[in-house]
Amino acid sequence: MPPPKRRNHVLTTASVDNIDHNPSSTTSSDSFYGTAISLIQHPTVEEPGIDRCTNVIDGASKSQRKLPNLPDAYATVPAASLPNKEFYAPSVPEGVVSENYLTEGGEEEEYKWLKNLMKLIDMRNMTSSDYISWAAFHASQQMPSQHQKAIISLIPMFLENANSVAMIRHSLKVIKLATGHVNPGQGPVIAMDQPLFAIGKQIQ
Repeated sequence: MPPPKRRNHVLTTASVDNIDHNPSSTTSSDSFYGTAISLIQHPTVEEPGIDRCTNVIDGASKSQRKLPNLPDAYATVPAASLPNKEFYAPSVPEGVVSENYLTEGGEEEEYKWLKNLMKLIDMRNMTSSDYISWAAFHASQQMPSQHQKAIISLIPMFLENANSVAMIRHSLKVIKLATGHVNPGQGPVIAMDQPLFAIGKQIQ
């Protein structure tokens, strides 16, 4: 089965995380701390995207086995720093955040799960279609749908530590360019864990 490849004109998201390899073996002589960027595409039945042609490397030809070096614009992480270490978060306009997190009819849906749970507690024997957890119960209530498999690819990793202003800034730039290349007009959508997200928000 051929490896997944990115398509054109399909929703593309990204994630940034640190890659840590710290072997505990007494014979180990090295460790690795770097940054990994993954691109995830979300094709649908209505919008499957357009396949992109890829270069085929002939295994019998030794001259084709050597890959060119990554461009400096990608591989080189320019130095960067924040003007100050104080975190600034803009105030949220009044009315944007609601205290009621349930949508219209959401409270009724929650009671359905509670009623189902009370019924199951009194049962001596349960079947495979009896769902106790909140997630499993609500998933069973959803209509079946045809989801396409996500296309996930890991682009070349960086040796720089992810927990730095320079690396996160460079990651934002790389993701913006990659997203615009495969899906022109789409703004970058990026997922990070909390420490990296805090750096990213400061840069933004």
